[in-house]
Amino acid sequence: MDLKIFNHPRPKKSLLPPPSKKRKTDHKIEEISFDFDARADYLTGFHKRKVQRTKLAQAEAEKKAKEERVALRKQVWFFFHSPLGEEEIKIGVEFGVRNGITLTYC
Repeated sequence: MDLKIFNHPRPKKSLLPPPSKKRKTDHKIEEISFDFDARADYLTGFHKRKVQRTKLAQAEAEKKAKEERVALRKQVWFFFHSPLGEEEIKIGVEFGVRNGITLTYC
């Protein structure tokens, strides 16, 4: 019966010295200028910028709605002025229903 009395020895450390650590070079700041007017404008301009964002969003929404109305009018005009037969009209209406295009007749 073999008894193991001794553990294996630890592996030896490398014979090379540890790699040198590169340190960041600190850049000295020569002067800091502080603009009090720009700070005051930033701190008091939150409401002004919020109002400006809402105005831009409303203008964009109006523009998009106008484009949709023009496209719808163009479709209606084409629908009534196209020399299509009943079968083609039925296919066009079915296409419009599948793609979310609704035409209303007055």
